[in-house]
Amino acid sequence: MPDSKRRNSSGSAYSTLEWLSNHYSIKSEGRFEFIAGLPILPGDKVLDLGCANGAWARIIAERVGINGSVCGIDRDPELVHHATKTHRNNHLSQRLSFDVLDIETDVFPLGFNIIVAFNTISLTQKPLSVFRKIHSYIKENRGLFIIKDSALSSDFYWPIDKRIREEISVALSSGARINGYDPDFALTCRKYLRDSGFKISETRLKSYAFMYPFGKEQKVYISQNAKMIQELKPAHIKLDMLDSWINTEMAKDGNFFSDPDSIYTTTEFAYICHAT
Repeated sequence: MPDSKRRNSSGSAYSTLEWLSNHYSIKSEGRFEFIAGLPILPGDKVLDLGCANGAWARIIAERVGINGSVCGIDRDPELVHHATKTHRNNHLSQRLSFDVLDIETDVFPLGFNIIVAFNTISLTQKPLSVFRKIHSYIKENRGLFIIKDSALSSDFYWPIDKRIREEISVALSSGARINGYDPDFALTCRKYLRDSGFKISETRLKSYAFMYPFGKEQKVYISQNAKMIQELKPAHIKLDMLDSWINTEMAKDGNFFSDPDSIYTTTEFAYICHAT
């Protein structure tokens, strides 16, 4: 499969260990603030769907304390192996576990009152089916569902030619997918949530801003996010200015990163949901 799509060994786009580690570390400080603000309390039992490298599960395990527990599940054996190895024999090992399970086809393990899904259902083939599966579990256990995802259309670049901004809009509005990945899932999932029986109790937005001078990891992160726009653009759509901008200005050593006026922002959306 094309390496440009950062597919992991299970075929999920934008899900290799390298990709996930970079995207996590670049916003690491905000991650702790985000979890601290969620209605996850000491003693809670949390199931982390699509746990990937286990970075989120670790923070949640700190939050639930010694009387709580966290289980991260992911269909990719390589990521689960990494998560298990990373967190083995530390102070969290008694309350933090990982397992290879497919959130679309396998039965969820029992005994959890909270389910979290961070940037994972956007990669599934049938998201509505997954939401209904989660709803059934949450309703039976009278629990809570917390979903977080991103919307590529919320990304902001400055400076940028308005014609390029228009071409970005064309590319993102095409409805294209990569291996089922929806670039605006943080917005489109609201309807899925309602249709599957969830009530959105609270919506939270978290924005991250990066500006000149950019660190090495920041350059990689921003360049990769810009490249996603190009990868999501259908082949039959001709957007020459956008292609040139991504391949030159937004390359890791492109002019965007040497311009003292450059700013990049991205926004994540989180929904706290109850089953009705």
